[in-house]
Amino acid sequence: MERAVIAFLVLLMVVVAGCIASEETPPTETTGSPLSVNAHHYEVNGTPFVNFTVTLNGTTFGPYALEGKVGGDVPLQEGILLYAGYPDEASKPTEFLLVGKSGRVVWRKRFWGPTEFWASTEGKGIFVKQGSRNPRINPVLYLVDMETGRIVLSRELPGGGRVGDIVLRDGTIYLATSTGYVHMVEDDKLRLVYFDSLSGARVSTELHLAATEEYVAVAYRFTNGSGERKGLCLFTSKLERLACRELEKRPSGVKIEGNTVYVISSTGSVPYPIEALTGTGQREDSDQNSPTGGTTTFACPPSLRISKRTTEDTEYYTHFTLRTGNRTVNVTLKGPDGKRMCTPEGVLVYTYYPGESTGGEGVFFDHNLSILWERELPALPMGYQNGSIVLVLSDEYTSQGCVYLLDPLSGEERFSFCPDEYKFYITDVKVVGEEVYIAGASLFSGDAFIYAVRGNETRKVFVASAGEHLLGVRVHLRVNDEYIRVTYGLSGWTGEADVFGHCIFRRGDLSIVECTG
Repeated sequence: MERAVIAFLVLLMVVVAGCIASEETPPTETTGSPLSVNAHHYEVNGTPFVNFTVTLNGTTFGPYALEGKVGGDVPLQEGILLYAGYPDEASKPTEFLLVGKSGRVVWRKRFWGPTEFWASTEGKGIFVKQGSRNPRINPVLYLVDMETGRIVLSRELPGGGRVGDIVLRDGTIYLATSTGYVHMVEDDKLRLVYFDSLSGARVSTELHLAATEEYVAVAYRFTNGSGERKGLCLFTSKLERLACRELEKRPSGVKIEGNTVYVISSTGSVPYPIEALTGTGQREDSDQNSPTGGTTTFACPPSLRISKRTTEDTEYYTHFTLRTGNRTVNVTLKGPDGKRMCTPEGVLVYTYYPGESTGGEGVFFDHNLSILWERELPALPMGYQNGSIVLVLSDEYTSQGCVYLLDPLSGEERFSFCPDEYKFYITDVKVVGEEVYIAGASLFSGDAFIYAVRGNETRKVFVASAGEHLLGVRVHLRVNDEYIRVTYGLSGWTGEADVFGHCIFRRGDLSIVECTG
């Protein structure tokens, strides 16, 4: 995203560094007919200031003095926003002054710490007080009324780090931070999701966001001197994770057009169809039984059309309409939103509550749209593996995560298991033959584990720990005939003990082959 922002750039610091020592400083000028802005740097009793004059349509206004070592201006529809401050000095102020097109001072606002202006939309200005990764300091988002300068929203963003990109979509603000989080601020509500990061004291970050009515995408690159991580993650507009994948090239941007995500690099753009990213398309060589524990996804028949709409009375209801050939079926389920999932046996339509993993109601149809079963679901459907529908109960609000396997023909539970770790956040499930492998971490203790369940027998192995409450969890499994490969990332509340790495275990007895991290 090309932001209409003038932050405290290193280049600007170099230009003005020699100008702070004395009042006899040459002016800097921003031109762009019919507007020009001149800035003079001077000191009073050792305190630096930037003195601005603004020339608009041949008329000069000012001077306007703001405290700070560096300064600049942003032309806006509302006027000219002038700013000055101290880069990277948390105890010093950043000043903003909005000059109207008549030269009148509309308002003056002072924030403490390095604060950047990002954009103005619908009469509100978006400002960000940057945080840091190490030590973990949370950034702060401010919304400012551009007519009065009054702060209408102040929201601290958990997870620490610096804000790397911001996207606005229909009144909702999405922000990506250098500690690997995407935040969504809607009215006074905040939601965040962890996508990736790297450990180390000095981590360089490049973040690129895109958002549509349905999707949010983040393309990123993390480097720490000894390695790098490049990737793309896709979420729903409510920040429910859909897919993540590695990237070969360094991204310089991302956009979403229709049902395709485009990752931009120095050599052009690479399209990633959303169906391919989320696995809603079926390869011709896909194996319905997923013998190595992968989630198999199936494209719905081309003749099947499914639409939905939501109504609200005293409760939320989602109305589904399914059509195939000359047959049309309508079904209404309780819940504010709904989805579908096709399997070799038919199609499941179900409702859910955004941001929660507790289940709603579900109805399963065969390919002739005859109802095979309907029931309340104990958790959210997450995929189809080894002939079963996989449901996972796991979010920050539940004290215990659980996994369920449903028979698609009867809707009966074939398997259920709830890990014994308190607030265990489940991030991956693999069904291999008669064994079920579950990976995740306790949000309370910061410990990551793998569970292997076969009938009444349960085995459990420790993977890694952040040693504190977790804000972000990423533990993924790859299972073959002999080994289990685990890749993990655990992000703690303070950021002082973030851990990343991978381990390999023998599938037979869960003994460790190697662990690095």
